[in-house]
Amino acid sequence: MTTTSISLPGKFHTDTLADGWYAFINSGEYTSEQQDALVKALLEAQVEAANRMLPDGHVWHHMVDELVYPVGDDNELDMCEILADATQEVIDSFEAIEARVI
Repeated sequence: MTTTSISLPGKFHTDTLADGWYAFINSGEYTSEQQDALVKALLEAQVEAANRMLPDGHVWHHMVDELVYPVGDDNELDMCEILADATQEVIDSFEAIEARVI
């Protein structure tokens, strides 16, 4: 399958997403190591959830702000909505993720 890609805005980049998760968990209850591990797990869960929500053949590469998809695929995707839904899924799973990581 031949693919192409589009660049996504900076809010889809790892650093921006990680900053959001650090703000979400910033209650002073965690050591620096625990914070880093928890943010990594939350980010991985968020990206995994978003990729599950994408149509077949579409992949979000958060490290480089790209959405890769098959050439000729004219699906109009609302990546902001997908990101919001993926974020909510992770928030809903926070306690389980926290228990596994901490």
